[in-house]
Amino acid sequence: MAVDTLFETILGLIQVLLRVGCFWMFFPVFGATSTPAPIRVAGAFCLSFALQPVVAMHLEPWRLDRLPDTSQLFLFALRELAIGAGMGLVCRWMIGTCVAAAHWVGAQMGFSQGGMFNPEFDTSESAWAELHQWMCLTLFLSVGGHYLLLQALKDSYAMDASRVFANLGDLRNGSLLWIEVGSRFFKWMLQLAAPLTVVLLVLQAALGVLSKFIPQMNIWAVSVPITLGVGVFVFSLLSPLYGDALGSLVLSTHDLARIWLRYLSGGG
Repeated sequence: MAVDTLFETILGLIQVLLRVGCFWMFFPVFGATSTPAPIRVAGAFCLSFALQPVVAMHLEPWRLDRLPDTSQLFLFALRELAIGAGMGLVCRWMIGTCVAAAHWVGAQMGFSQGGMFNPEFDTSESAWAELHQWMCLTLFLSVGGHYLLLQALKDSYAMDASRVFANLGDLRNGSLLWIEVGSRFFKWMLQLAAPLTVVLLVLQAALGVLSKFIPQMNIWAVSVPITLGVGVFVFSLLSPLYGDALGSLVLSTHDLARIWLRYLSGGG
């Protein structure tokens, strides 16, 4: 292979790595600090290697005799990081609705008491939230969410990125975008947490009435295993519907990633 061809290939890979690497570092689970750094770096490189031949026609035509100056390189890096970080954050916030709903329900079921009974825990995550995070990741892969996000990354190179910084300063479209992201976050969190929340609320009301009739009973000691058992039982009964809801959440995440790209390209 000629030196010029090899150099252009490496430059193209670096261009892709800037956007894909930033997206990967903000993506949930894979970009988490608990994931070993070599795995995160290897994942970013693998995605970049896979995308580079597909999006080569959309990359900047950098060559040995036509290299950008420092200011152009700096602006290019900022643009790529903004596009990748925005896509990663949108995915992180939407998939984080599953963990937020699990935290809400897990606190009512008693999973948050683990930190009180065992102060040696080095994390604030409850076992219930960790379970839901891995469930969401499993369903994300099973419904083809990784293919959808790879398609979104590919489409991001086909958009007009010449006015990214001007569009980022558009307060009207920017406010509409984040209002849409926030509304979907709270809508999905309520939908995922509502069934168990209602059941546990009724159960706590029943236990409160019981404590009035039998004041000698240590209602706190009794309520912990009851709420835990009932919550797990009801969740097991509703798990097929919960899986369908998480599948719809993955599709909604892909839709929001496309909305982010339309916002950056000036499409509203």
